[in-house]
Amino acid sequence: MSRFFGIPLWFWLLLIVIAATAVWGWLDRFYWRKRVYKAEEALDTVRNEILFDPELGILNKNGFTQALVNRVAEFQRDRLDLERDPKPFTLWIIDFNRFKSLNDTHGHRECDLLVQEVVRRIRTELREADIMGRLGGDEFSLILLDSGDRKDIADMAERLIEIIEEPINLEIDDIHGKPMNNMVVNVSIGILMVPEEIAEYHFSESASDLADKFKSWADRAMYFAKVKTRELAAIGQYVSRFRFSDIPSSISWLRRQSEVTDDDDQD
Repeated sequence: MSRFFGIPLWFWLLLIVIAATAVWGWLDRFYWRKRVYKAEEALDTVRNEILFDPELGILNKNGFTQALVNRVAEFQRDRLDLERDPKPFTLWIIDFNRFKSLNDTHGHRECDLLVQEVVRRIRTELREADIMGRLGGDEFSLILLDSGDRKDIADMAERLIEIIEEPINLEIDDIHGKPMNNMVVNVSIGILMVPEEIAEYHFSESASDLADKFKSWADRAMYFAKVKTRELAAIGQYVSRFRFSDIPSSISWLRRQSEVTDDDDQD
């Protein structure tokens, strides 16, 4: 029998076959891993395009709607779990006042920069677990976990309005060549408190249907704030259950209610 370095030739052939198989397997795995990695990158790109606003780096309408549905579904599951306490949250709708007038006066591209600055200011007030999304050109929404009581929410609303209304200096000229300095943006805010604002029987509905209702109620609260109080915030429950003419000015009303609650607790 032929030998090579004193070892039978068949052994060398077997070793070559084993080595070639191992190399081929490694190359095959590397190839498919590369293909899978590229596919995952493509999926991430598509997902970002579907769920995120590329200009602002926040969720778009589709992404925020899905986040709200997930939050509602989690709340519903926790309600049924005796070992877990469902986390309350608030849904906020924030809408610019007279934004069309700003666009017509200064230009769309220039006002996009105003929007970016307002979003940046709002995000500085948010915690890591909070969620922000863009529902439309000048309409935004927040999901805030563990927002506290009515007084805490009123404080947060006032704080947001204050930082948003601070003058903005863009250091550019508008479409008419006028400098866009000391620009002031006003917003109206609608807020829905969950579960405080929600009747018990609603939680038997699907998470998707309930999320749609939550957005509708918060949006109606925002509309009330825009029409009745102007540049303030309104709470969804009081818009849902009464006529507009019956609803008091929201933030001052919230403060009175929190003071009454504090007095009752002391008693």
